[in-house]
Amino acid sequence: MKKGSFLPLVLILSAFLFIQRVSAQEFTRCIDDAIPYTVSLKFANDQILYNTFNSIVIGSKNGYSCESNTIFEVLDLKLIDFYPITNEEYLVIYNNYKTLAIYNIVTQTIKKVLLNDNEGLSDIRKYKSSTYILGYNFYYVNHDNLATNNWKKIELSDEVYITDMNFVSDDFILLSLGRESENGGLMRGGVAITQDGGNSWKIDTSGFNQRIHDIEYLDKHIVAIGNRGDVFVSNDTGLTWAKKLNYPNINHLLKCEKIGLDVFVAGGEIDITGNYADAYIFKSIDFGETWSIVFRMDSIGTANFITKDNHNRLYFSTDDGSIFYAKESVSSTSSLPSENIIITPNPTSSSFRINVTKDHGPCDILIKNLAGYVVMTASSMNSNDDIDISYLPAGVYLLHYTNSAGARSTQKLIKVD
Repeated sequence: MKKGSFLPLVLILSAFLFIQRVSAQEFTRCIDDAIPYTVSLKFANDQILYNTFNSIVIGSKNGYSCESNTIFEVLDLKLIDFYPITNEEYLVIYNNYKTLAIYNIVTQTIKKVLLNDNEGLSDIRKYKSSTYILGYNFYYVNHDNLATNNWKKIELSDEVYITDMNFVSDDFILLSLGRESENGGLMRGGVAITQDGGNSWKIDTSGFNQRIHDIEYLDKHIVAIGNRGDVFVSNDTGLTWAKKLNYPNINHLLKCEKIGLDVFVAGGEIDITGNYADAYIFKSIDFGETWSIVFRMDSIGTANFITKDNHNRLYFSTDDGSIFYAKESVSSTSSLPSENIIITPNPTSSSFRINVTKDHGPCDILIKNLAGYVVMTASSMNSNDDIDISYLPAGVYLLHYTNSAGARSTQKLIKVD
């Protein structure tokens, strides 16, 4: 174990706390000369965690800081992925993608092998009380949070392999997929959707002309990102798809992260020699329809893994071993869980209603455009009152809600023609 193993003090001012400013978003850069390429990046147990093939890096609780990272070496494993069970015990995939085990990071010993001799184990996913292990064209699920070693294997078609998994509910699960190339051509992809917990799947590989690396669900909208730089968007829960985000120089997208109703994508440009070149982070606030660049840096390799903490602060890694992080929330909307505000319909072409799970009587509404100008106000609105915005131009707006008890929330509202 090594504590605070980072660049010498002489480099701190020049590189260690470099601030990247793009589109008014600030990211702090953390460089560690002991950490090469990052294999995964995640937020768990109130900590930012990431790993290389031979180490696990654990950030401080409730606020990442470069200086407070702790590095645990796992030299004999060639670590593929991991997830904390306790402060000392971690679920790990190792042994050339074949073995799942419980590993003690302090004693550096395998406590228990859970799955062995499985080809293609690649990712660990946790959702509520269940643990999922992604494989090639299958995944394992343990529904009792490892209280027993009972694993159910879910197999997909042999024509596809799983690249990532996302959860809407216990039963509603999304998969991003790859497909093998035909006759030496480029790899293709697809998406798979289940709404019965994996008993049956709708697999769609039509129109996806590239491997799909990651997938997000945004209130009936689905955003899927491709490895050749395109984003595919569905506005009808996967029935139809349209290609978005076509930046000519961007030819590699790897991961996406949902924060509120915004979605961030990590990727970049690979140069003509096939080497990783420039890093980008893209952001969409209208369910993937349009995109803006919120981060770009040349010659550090692409941005690859991306995650958020419980304060909606964004973190991402790049090919040179850097971790970038935002010190403030990057979400354009916020919500109060106790209010559970639902705008219907959204998007809308004329009017909408606000439905509130816990109704505290009449509310006040204020709507702003993305430039910050107030375009409409309404007072003493009841839960099912129609609010007319037919006169507003098509676009994305922010709706500010205040109820009679003083609780506030900001929601995204989309006006269409």
